[in-house]
Amino acid sequence: LPTEALHDFDAAISRDPRYGPALVGKGDALSCLGDHSEALKSYSKGANDEARLRTAHAQLRLGKLTEARGNAESILSRDPTNMGATHLRGCVLYTEGDLETARGAFETVSAAADAHALRAQACYNLGLTCLRLGQHDAALAAFDACAKSLQQGSGTGPTPDETVSPSFGRALVAYAAGDDAMMRDHLGRARREAPRSAYVEMFSGVLAS
Repeated sequence: LPTEALHDFDAAISRDPRYGPALVGKGDALSCLGDHSEALKSYSKGANDEARLRTAHAQLRLGKLTEARGNAESILSRDPTNMGATHLRGCVLYTEGDLETARGAFETVSAAADAHALRAQACYNLGLTCLRLGQHDAALAAFDACAKSLQQGSGTGPTPDETVSPSFGRALVAYAAGDDAMMRDHLGRARREAPRSAYVEMFSGVLAS
């Protein structure tokens, strides 16, 4: 549990304040608890690219897009094959509205042989990007690929509120197409796929209001 893990990471950090794995672990625990400002402080004390990547994630969650993109691009300047940084850069570009470039980043990660852990997230974000571009068939194909990746053990997302749900993506496509029955069916499935994700319930609430 994140709260219990914090005590262990703090104990390790008290012995070695620059111990990278403990700083990253503490940041991850704080992120899972939704305390992204404190998570950013912990990540920022790390010195390697893994800590920088986590720093960029925290900056993105806090809306610090320029800083997040800068950290991702700094990592990529040293290691252009870093799929975590490529994916993070795609997320920043998506948030900034540069959808075509974001799509390219997500396609790269979803097709990379060594990016299994990220593949479901990349496919999900690719689906959202295609949806915003009005490419509904491509979006559905990406959400199908996300579901397949999840079945193969790909990661579901770094925090509860970032849990990917291909059914939620399909619900959004149905909503955009005006298919109310299909949208509600997929939304019910999304609640089971991502039971701790606020975005599913928020969308449900908007529809009910």
